[in-house]
Amino acid sequence: MTGCADGLVCAPNNNKCVECYEDSHCGADLQCQGFRCEGPGAQCAACDGDWKCQGGTSCQDLPEGGAACLKSCNSDSSGNACDAGFTCQGGRCLPDAARFEGCYALGALNTSCNSDAMCRDQGLTDGVCVDSACTVPCTTNKECPGSMRCEDSAAGRVCRPRN
Repeated sequence: MTGCADGLVCAPNNNKCVECYEDSHCGADLQCQGFRCEGPGAQCAACDGDWKCQGGTSCQDLPEGGAACLKSCNSDSSGNACDAGFTCQGGRCLPDAARFEGCYALGALNTSCNSDAMCRDQGLTDGVCVDSACTVPCTTNKECPGSMRCEDSAAGRVCRPRN
């Protein structure tokens, strides 16, 4: 019987099962290098090795299961701080637990919705549906992860993607 396991493709020139042989086999922001998809995955991006993570992060197990690119930190104020939207938890920068139910919840930001409950069901603890997109309330840009900004909306100040 021939074929490859889920997540693998058959390389045409050597008939071996590999992760990739062209960039289209890899997720967003990943390139095929030596038959494997390589980084720079953003913080909380799913991974199965450090090669899928951007500089300054490494592939670490998540409390909720799976693995993601995470930055290490110190809980003291020695300068090893976390990026906006993340807090230092157990030596790792994780999404602010008061607002996000783990890394997977970050994927719910800016997804389509028709109610606040729909956003909360996706792990956004205080999620709101604004202009048919899931988001979270904020007061400053430091509360918004990634490239999101804290902006005014009909529902008050919320995290929105940069235009």
